[in-house]
Order: sequence, then structure tokens, then C-alpha cells
Amino acid sequence: MNDNRSIDQYLAACVRAALCHTRAPEWPALLAERQQAIARRIDFHGLPLLFVDCEVFEGGWPDAGAPESIHRHIQSEARQQAVWEASHAQTSATLIEALHARSVASFVMKGTALAYSVYGNPAVRRRGDTDLLIAAENKGRARNVLRECGFEPVGDKRALQESWALRAGKSFLHEVDVHWDLSASPAVSAALNLDHPSFRSVSLPRLSPSARAFGPIDNVIHICINRAAHARFGYLSAGETICDGDRLIWAVDLYLLTQSFSGGDWDDLISIARSVGASLLVADALDFADQSVGLDYPAEVRSALVKSNPDSEPITSYFTTRSARTRFWQDYAEASSSSVRLGLLRQHLWPGPDFLRAKYPALRSRSLGYLRGKRLLDTVRKMVSGRNA
Repeated sequence: MNDNRSIDQYLAACVRAALCHTRAPEWPALLAERQQAIARRIDFHGLPLLFVDCEVFEGGWPDAGAPESIHRHIQSEARQQAVWEASHAQTSATLIEALHARSVASFVMKGTALAYSVYGNPAVRRRGDTDLLIAAENKGRARNVLRECGFEPVGDKRALQESWALRAGKSFLHEVDVHWDLSASPAVSAALNLDHPSFRSVSLPRLSPSARAFGPIDNVIHICINRAAHARFGYLSAGETICDGDRLIWAVDLYLLTQSFSGGDWDDLISIARSVGASLLVADALDFADQSVGLDYPAEVRSALVKSNPDSEPITSYFTTRSARTRFWQDYAEASSSSVRLGLLRQHLWPGPDFLRAKYPALRSRSLGYLRGKRLLDTVRKMVSGRNA
């Protein structure tokens, strides 16, 4: 991460220029020999179409001295992003309408919800899938609808989440993550369910007539939690586990969501964050957005958020504890049913191939049985010794 600091600082300055519709800053001479690294960070942060769409690239970078290879990369990625969005939106809308026709309520979450609520051009909000929240009691009907729409299950089985994919011609693989609760963690879900965001849901007519999502305040909180999860546990990208919560596109999300906040909205954010136990995570994410893209949120809001004790905040403490064993027992205790507890045990003791190959990248060529045996042995050793798993 430290090797990318100068790149990220410059890209953050470019994002600020894009959001304020000003000229891009001059290309730093010290980045002249780091073009491949810069292209990777632009992709990591989800920025190609943001720069093109906001005219920072077209109107600023050529005169700011950016290398031609960066121009070409952004143009290529932005075109692909726009084409993917058109196809993915149609696929997602078809699924949402099919679920609605079967009386299966769904809520659009995360990137797709943001793309169609706060972004003028939904394609600017780069993402790799669509997340849908569906009540656990509708599992059977939801799975039937997914299959009827051409989706097939992919990836590891998890207690509260499933991944499904549909191949659209030869070009795109569209993935949908189906969530049976508000988080993949039963402990986090239990806290969030104390003030369920469906009470404040909004429609997404630009995506689909039946599409609904959480409101702006709840989206802020979920972004902050998602950021903490990615920083703590990492996520799989191109076969590599990346632990980094400081993606600039999340800062842009927070900036756009809060631009129209009134004093009452900030008060509601404080109240909801406190009630679910995530105040400190929210403050940390807003600080990141402030420092990187200039969110500039009220000082009194930050003061109110950081007053919380991390030990008294269930969501904050879940992500800040270093003990995987503690998190497991928190999840096990808060699981909503015996089937969820069984799923947690299976997920922990008998994880799937995606998890194992990410955990043991140097052993990716070994058999799945070998990796499972190693994982089980490592887990038992750590639990016996009392070390973190």
C-alpha cells in the first residue's frame, strides 16, 4: 500500500477535480516511470469512466502531461465499462421483475443501488456484480427464479450468501450475489436488524419498475461497514486477496450521498449508526472521504460519532478484534437458525476452493483435499494454542 501512496494522492486530487469540474492537476514527474502501476490503481479505485464522464480526462489530462498510455488505458476501460453496464442493467432488471412476478421481494444493495440512485450515469459506478437482499424464507422460490432466468450457482457456499452467474453471449459473465440477511456475518446482521433499512427504502425506476433499494442514510452506513470488511478480511480479485479499504470510488459514493444531507439527515445518521453500533466505522469512513475527495462533513457530526466506546459497539468491535475465533463465536451465537449455524461450521471447518486458494496462494496447484486438510490442521492448532485463526 505504501508503494502506491503517491499514486493514490495524485488520483485523489484528480477525483476532487472531477467532482468540482475543475482542471486536473499537473502530472507529477515522479510518476513518469510508473505507468503500469498507475493503470492498476485507476482500475482498483474504479475510476476510468468517472474521469471520462466528468471531462477531467478529456479536458485536463492531455494538457497536464499525462502519458499517452494512460489515456489509451482509461479510454479502453471506460468503453468496456459502459458496454458492460448496458448489458448488466438489462440482465439485473429482468431478474428483479421475474422475482417480483413470483412475489419474491428483493432489495438492490451496494454498487448497483448507488449507480441508479446518486450517479447521473450509472455506468460510472464501476462494479463486478449486483447484490440483492432476499428474505431467507424465500430461498426456494428465489433459486427457482434465478435458474429460470438462466443463472447458475458459482463459487463457495456460504451460510448467508450465494453467488449466481449468467453468461451473456461471448462477452460478459453477469454475477448476482444473493444475500439472505443484511450481512454475511450473523453478528453484524443481528445488529443491523435492530433498525432495518427496509423501513426507509426507495425506488430505483431507472433500473427497473420494481427495483427498490435502501435510502441514502442506510447506504452511507453500509458503505462504511463494507469498507471495514474489505480492510479487515480482504476480497478476491483476479485470484488475489486484497486487503484495502481505501478505494476512492467509495469516497465518491459517500460524497454524492451526503451532498444533499440536511441537518436532520446528519442527526438521523448519528442516531442509526449508534443504534446498530457502527458509529466509529462511519466516522472513519467519512474522515477518509473528507481527506481524499473533500466530503467536508460537519465537525459536530464527527464529534458525536467518535464519542462512542468501541467495546460497546457490536459492529465496530466485530471488525476491530484480531481474534477470528472471537468473531466465529459471535456469529455462531447470533445465527438466526440451526441451519445457519450448520452453514457457519461447514464454512469454517470445510471451506470452499475459492477461499482455500486465496488463503494459500503458494499452494494453488495442490489438490483441494490437501488444502482442506491443511486448513483444518491449522485451525485446530490455533484453537488449541489460543492464537488467532
